[in-house]
Amino acid sequence: MAAEGDFLLRYRAVSHKLKRRFLRKPNVAEASEQFGQLAKELKQEECLQYAGFCNLAMARCEQTLFNAPGEALALTDAARLFLQAEKETQKLQCPGFEEHLQAATNCYSFAIKVYIELNQPVMAASLCLELGNALKVSTPVTSPNYTQIFPHLPLNTAPLTVRHSFMNYLPENIFLLLQSVVMACQEKDLESLKVLQVELWPLLTPEQNHLLHLVLQEVMAPSGRGV
Repeated sequence: MAAEGDFLLRYRAVSHKLKRRFLRKPNVAEASEQFGQLAKELKQEECLQYAGFCNLAMARCEQTLFNAPGEALALTDAARLFLQAEKETQKLQCPGFEEHLQAATNCYSFAIKVYIELNQPVMAASLCLELGNALKVSTPVTSPNYTQIFPHLPLNTAPLTVRHSFMNYLPENIFLLLQSVVMACQEKDLESLKVLQVELWPLLTPEQNHLLHLVLQEVMAPSGRGV
């Protein structure tokens, strides 16, 4: 769709502003605001998945700015958008890997974690209930296409109570980066994948970095067999 093509151009334009330049720091606050505005426009156009990705990008910006309330809000908005996208997919009976539901579950999980760290248990509890109700009416969560290349990362856990331990969760910075990898793979955005690989390299094991390298090779020269 034209809206999706325009989204990709604008998303890349905002992301480009976050790249470090010599003697010049990126304007993260401005980028966060622009990602948020793009998310609103895409939601109005019912491009829910892309709106969710913009809110994830906004959450990364807020995390960089150490603005935990803004990060939690962006994660919650992303979770709800991905959940809406999953409902639309199920309504249309389209085949898929329930990747939107997986993304929603992870976004809810990290939003809950942030609210607990902010000592706001009421907000955390309300999101736990919201997530629990969403999972009640959904089929079991499975791994999305590209995220499943990291088999040793716990992507499928979902908290149902505030007292649930978050010790086994995928670290939030890695989760946000991997969601960006998923999006870049879907859009075959090789430039973004290369930047993400550099950011992820020190955070992953040698085996996981090898798998990520295979993904880049597949995007660069599709074999037709997948990863």
